[in-house]
Amino acid sequence: MTSAPSPRAPIYLMHGMWCTGDTLQGLAEPLRAAGFRVEAPTLPDHRVDLDRDGRRRLGRTSLLDYVDFHLEQLAQLPPGPPPILIGHSMGGLLAQIVASRVPVSAVGLLAPAAPAGFNLIQPTSTVATFHVLAKYGFWRRTQKPPRWFAQFGLLHRMGRKQAREEYTKLVWESGRAYSEIVFWFWDRHRASSVDPRHVMAPMLVLSAEQDRILPPRVIERIARFYPQAIYEELPTLGHMMFAEPGGEVVAARVLQWLESLSLYEPSPRDELELQPQLAPPHPVPGLAA
Repeated sequence: MTSAPSPRAPIYLMHGMWCTGDTLQGLAEPLRAAGFRVEAPTLPDHRVDLDRDGRRRLGRTSLLDYVDFHLEQLAQLPPGPPPILIGHSMGGLLAQIVASRVPVSAVGLLAPAAPAGFNLIQPTSTVATFHVLAKYGFWRRTQKPPRWFAQFGLLHRMGRKQAREEYTKLVWESGRAYSEIVFWFWDRHRASSVDPRHVMAPMLVLSAEQDRILPPRVIERIARFYPQAIYEELPTLGHMMFAEPGGEVVAARVLQWLESLSLYEPSPRDELELQPQLAPPHPVPGLAA
């Protein structure tokens, strides 16, 4: 008698700053098409039309509040294999924190923000986020990038029409959460701290060659923080890698990685569709393969 196939682990996507769960549709859709249950929740108060009271509340929201939100959402998943966490930018840092607290099947980090202990103040990232630092009290105020800052740091790999559309979707973000990431050395609560010994799941870390927010040299250092991590740099892409022209390679690479972990078994059609899209990998010597 043939036993029933084991249920597939769900994929839980975690968006980054100024974004929502809908921002990740370019990644979620191909993962769903591959047969995964995909959850992509939006953090509380992450809305374009947030009112003044909501902005006041959000400005003081901590990374730890975001972590609590994700833990609550994960607790509502149906019984089965532990989830696969995939986080982008700030969501990548949240994925690291969550993975250190609860069992997960695997962790994918897409241009992730770094945990406490890393220097995130780089030349291009400083330019891209100067609008935050230029405002007194930024650590307790909501933030949204002006158009030209967004064009420089987030949208520069998109065509003009797509960049305009994507800019209108950017939402308000917590100044406190921003400060806890960038100025972790002033945070007495150490909200962005992660103990790598508590992150045991397999890990894929992807950087983007043209990323001006979190350039590859920063992402490579984050990958080295985890002995089990596989690191690759994706050529030509920017920070919003999965939403850019050519961004389908991100989902293709994630599915290839999940297949290597026996968490995904593609059909012959999937293999034909996905394999030609994969760019040559850029592994870093010394990292797990």
